[in-house]
Amino acid sequence: MNLKSLPLSSVGFAVCLALTGCGSDSDKSAPIVTPEKQPLSVSVTSLSATSEVDASSTEVKVSVSDESQVKSLSLLVNGEKVDTIESAPWSLQWDAYYWGNSSATISIEAVDKDNKVHNSAAPFNVEVTNAVTDAMAFGELNETLRNTDSLKVSFSPVNNAEFYEIQIKRDGTEQIIKSDDTSAELTELLLGEYNISYRATNSLEQTGPWSQSESFTLLAPEAPTAIEEPEIELTEAGYKLTYKTPELEDGFYVQLALAEQADRTTNSKDGQTLVLEGLKPGSHQVEARIVNAYGHKSAPTMLNVELEAPQAPANVETAMVMEDDQHRVTFSWENNDKLASYIVTATNNTTDDSFEATTDSNTLELTLPAGEYSWQIQSVDIAGNESALSDIQTINAGVYDVSFDNVNPYEASMISTSDKGHIILSQKGDNNWLAKLDAYGNVLWEKTIDKPGSPSLNTIVELPNGELVASGAYYDSQAGISNTVTTKLTSTGDEIWYKETPHNANGEKSASINDAVLWNEQYFRLLSVQHDDLAYSNSLQQVDLTTGEIVNSTPFAHDFGTFTLSASHLKVIDSEQLVVAGTLMKENESDSTIDPITMFTAKLNKDLQVTHSWRSANTSADGLSGLLLDSQNNLLLFGVDMYHSVHSYKLDQNLNALAVNSKVLFFDLSLNNALHVNADGSVSGIGENPSTDLIVNISFDPNLAYVGETPVFNSTLSNKPQWTFREADGSTVMAERTAPTHGLRIVRKVL
Repeated sequence: MNLKSLPLSSVGFAVCLALTGCGSDSDKSAPIVTPEKQPLSVSVTSLSATSEVDASSTEVKVSVSDESQVKSLSLLVNGEKVDTIESAPWSLQWDAYYWGNSSATISIEAVDKDNKVHNSAAPFNVEVTNAVTDAMAFGELNETLRNTDSLKVSFSPVNNAEFYEIQIKRDGTEQIIKSDDTSAELTELLLGEYNISYRATNSLEQTGPWSQSESFTLLAPEAPTAIEEPEIELTEAGYKLTYKTPELEDGFYVQLALAEQADRTTNSKDGQTLVLEGLKPGSHQVEARIVNAYGHKSAPTMLNVELEAPQAPANVETAMVMEDDQHRVTFSWENNDKLASYIVTATNNTTDDSFEATTDSNTLELTLPAGEYSWQIQSVDIAGNESALSDIQTINAGVYDVSFDNVNPYEASMISTSDKGHIILSQKGDNNWLAKLDAYGNVLWEKTIDKPGSPSLNTIVELPNGELVASGAYYDSQAGISNTVTTKLTSTGDEIWYKETPHNANGEKSASINDAVLWNEQYFRLLSVQHDDLAYSNSLQQVDLTTGEIVNSTPFAHDFGTFTLSASHLKVIDSEQLVVAGTLMKENESDSTIDPITMFTAKLNKDLQVTHSWRSANTSADGLSGLLLDSQNNLLLFGVDMYHSVHSYKLDQNLNALAVNSKVLFFDLSLNNALHVNADGSVSGIGENPSTDLIVNISFDPNLAYVGETPVFNSTLSNKPQWTFREADGSTVMAERTAPTHGLRIVRKVL
């Protein structure tokens, strides 16, 4: 059979016919229906508007209406596409960490296979908490570090991190470093407590919150414990401390600093010696620190150092010698080689005048005027450091206060000796008594002269060899005669010879030795004898110093008119001239007494003949109170009359009056040795107001005119002085009665 090829349409049609019979006409008119495609819808099933996101990476599950239509799904956060998937399961990944601590808007974008975009029905917000950082942590950290300045840290990764930032906090400061991976090295660390945290930033430049902070502490090196005591040396620059360097690890060294002067340091770096120099005495604290290779310093170990200040000498001895009108005081003490010099300061307690001297030896001398002084010594070491002043001590330069019990103060007299001391002559009980004081009141010796009769001696003279000659007189009531006495004593008061001479002839009533002098190496005493008819006879008696015999007795008589002459004073001018002075007396017929009228003086030559004479014009009971000689050998006479007027006379060598003065002062100048001549020719004296017992220091100018008066003794003496004695150093020696022993008190003081 031959087959013909048919067109495909014809074949189909034939098939149709064969299979179906091709149907009726009604079948041919029915329409063909295609089903309608539904729009694609998507929704989030794992999150909702009430959700809180705690995980750093969160799975967002999505439901789709027709998976067959889905070409891709994308997660949008705050409108930004963060993840896209193209196949089931329809679950997207959200790195929620980067939105930590914020509210995020969530939506889904779907693209169907026709490339049409379908969005989730309603975007909603979720809260992303800080818990998203919970998984973030550093690798194991040591809580404490020491002797380093760097630290390597590692930390947990964060999904899709582009880079990391590490925050470093210390002592209120903050630093941030950047790392491209999950490790970093912290360098140049300083001592202190650190807090570190980190965070991540993704490719969208979104940065998440900081992780929880973790801490570590970089500790200082351990403080030194084995610093030995330093070697201490005193140099001219000050104290020098040298410390021995302890053994330390390589790169470590010791630093020392003064606590009170932090910039004064030393260290053992590079093998240097630990030396602190130029330190002052006192308590010091040295701070010792260990410094490691990174420059970190340990806490200090406090080293206490006591640097001795120079000490003032503790045992200072003093010795004094009087030289002219000054007192040379020698201070001495034990030497100390560490001390360079010593300073002694003495201050006069009355005038506040200060005297100072410096020495580099262990003795020092100060020359002081008479007075009471407070003194202190201070030492200076070789570095110029001064010690504290020593305790205040006192020294009396030519002033003192000594007492003798049961010694008669009323009969006492005193002379200065060639060795600057004093001889005191008085009575003790029924005997004569004498003592020697040095210039500083030390009693060198004390003697009693026990002889028959009442105590007789009242005047004393020192010989050039230091021996003493004393004279006096006493009345023997049983025999009815007066006896004059002269005795020679050694320089220590022991008897060499003792001679008495009776006076009971020609109606003599009483005798007295009023004065005595050494003239041309011969001893002369002034004898005054009162007769029954109230007349006086006076004579100068020369006594042999070897035997005590009277070798010559020359009457002293001169025509002063109708007056009775009572000689009381002798004064040596030079080897050719001797002065006799006294008072001219006249009988008071109303009461049968003899009264002083006026003063007189006469000059005698070597033959004891009168060459010049003078008497005062005043006739108002002007008794002689003082006879002085100035540097020009002018005679200065003072007297006080019954009207309390003080009369003063200055006579030249021919006894011509150079100056005459009178002034009512109401002061008695009759105190023994009350007056003295000053270097400028002026005169000072001690006077007493009889009505008030006020004692004053009276001043007269070189022409003997009255200048003024100053009360004295108020705090020095308890009673008025019995006599006074002016010394070359300006001090005044005074004698008074002591109570209740009725003894003798000797006070030497600068008035």
